[in-house]
Amino acid sequence: MKRFGSQSRLAVPLAVLIGILLAASVASAQTERIVYAFTGPNNGDGSGPNGGLVADSVGNLYLSTSFGGTTDAGTVVELSPSGRGSETVLYSFTGSAGDGDGAYPFGNLVIDAAGNLYGTTFYGGAQTPCISGTVGCGTVFKLAPPSVPGGPWTESVIYAFQGGNDGNGPAAGLVFDHAGNLYGTTYGDGGVVSDGTVYRLTPQPNGSWSETVLFRFNESDGGQPECNLIFDSAGNLYGTTSAGGSAGQGTVFELSPTTNGLWTETVLHNFLGLDGSLPGFGGLVMDAAGRIAGTTSTGGQYGGGVVFGLTPPSSAGGVWSYGRIYSFGGQSSDGAGPQAGLTLGAGKVLYGTTSQGGSDGCGTVFQVKPPSGGVGWTEKVLYSFQVNSHRVDGCAPDAPVIVHNGALFGTTSEGGDLAGDGTVFEIHR
Repeated sequence: MKRFGSQSRLAVPLAVLIGILLAASVASAQTERIVYAFTGPNNGDGSGPNGGLVADSVGNLYLSTSFGGTTDAGTVVELSPSGRGSETVLYSFTGSAGDGDGAYPFGNLVIDAAGNLYGTTFYGGAQTPCISGTVGCGTVFKLAPPSVPGGPWTESVIYAFQGGNDGNGPAAGLVFDHAGNLYGTTYGDGGVVSDGTVYRLTPQPNGSWSETVLFRFNESDGGQPECNLIFDSAGNLYGTTSAGGSAGQGTVFELSPTTNGLWTETVLHNFLGLDGSLPGFGGLVMDAAGRIAGTTSTGGQYGGGVVFGLTPPSSAGGVWSYGRIYSFGGQSSDGAGPQAGLTLGAGKVLYGTTSQGGSDGCGTVFQVKPPSGGVGWTEKVLYSFQVNSHRVDGCAPDAPVIVHNGALFGTTSEGGDLAGDGTVFEIHR
């Protein structure tokens, strides 16, 4: 199950980021365990988890599902570490015009120090038609934990997009700054070209939130961002666009604040095809030295997408250096079509997922290790998802994995039971 406005899953076409294609070491010896298999809207459960996981201080995992729930408009769920199957639906979105609480959450959740969860819905929230005649242009929501043990969580819409200059269709999740402001992207912006925005939400003394559009894309500098944003230590924002740029195949961008309150954009890289194409909703990661890594869902030497790196310039005003770390699709059992971003682990090892490929075509979990001992970057498939009559362990992992309790945890948007409503999985490395 895919986000609205994204390319089809079937369209397969930092140490030193030196950008060479390397031979893969493909294996699938790691142990996978299904933490939870979603059962879908017929049971009031979630379906199609496209976003990533977030953990609280006591080890509970939280995520949104894009569909399912009481009206098939998506859910927010909690998984407790007490054992397999310990899932609680915290909230089911109604997606109706009367309630305006939002519909179809595609991005990740973020959690604050008080345990409140924040996320976005692609549709809903307003009472007027927006994208393709649907009701509502999307929301940013908050889920507050119960005031008494065992009580219900409380959902509130902290901002409803109007579909004009404020943007529409937030497909990505959110990120906090140190002051408690939230930042995100919208897929559209209500303009003639409608190439999306970067926005900030600022909490107000009366409990409301105000929205400020920091930047509006115009196609030539990128378009239709679906990614999570990241900050560097200086307060600059980084992200990707799934379209636009000099070749129309997406960009990597930086947004820098100025003294007059405005933000300026710098395109760090325009994708051309062989170096990758359509970064989609794969976000970026950054190491302590400011080097960036990410994925594209198509392009590269074999057309199955790439892992790429960008190294910052050595002097002010210089150009970022691009390196293609790995190209997918060159081997029959390799992954292809990475939709998600990467996770930076110990030793600068990168972990990620591909939504296709692998031994059964249902995607993989992979690692990419940095150069060592004269050998360049090396890729290894940690697990290949399989769907057959004997095992239904998930299919189409579209979100990043997280490192949690010494293992990798992630989601698949399909598979897991006969209805194929998706899973949460655990892999021991």
